[in-house]
Amino acid sequence: MSDNFIDLITNCNYSKAIKQLDSLIVDCDAKNVSLIIIYHRNRGICYYLFQLYRKALQDFDKVLELDPCNVEVLYRKSLVLNALKKDEQARDLCKQALKLCDASVNVSLIQDIYAQLKPKPTFFARHS
Repeated sequence: MSDNFIDLITNCNYSKAIKQLDSLIVDCDAKNVSLIIIYHRNRGICYYLFQLYRKALQDFDKVLELDPCNVEVLYRKSLVLNALKKDEQARDLCKQALKLCDASVNVSLIQDIYAQLKPKPTFFARHS
């Protein structure tokens, strides 16, 4: 691969990053489930950042098919559902993700999931 994946991500070149991940997924040994999960997760994140939400959902669903208890992907999928205005489904996924959390889960991920569950502030217009 001519472009460094990290450089592509840090420079927000998600389309090239997606193409790189496409190639990695095609070339990946089907028995290497952990790499398949990583590549689909990363491509799903790139799709999300590129606002290609339906494609992000497909990748996240693929990961969850292989690893239904993947807390990070449950959370990432909830972000996509929020972007698609499917707030109740997103909240359900966050609740499911929190139930799966334990001491092995990244603390900042737990905090992010919990923050998604907090009620969103509602602003009311003042009437004079």
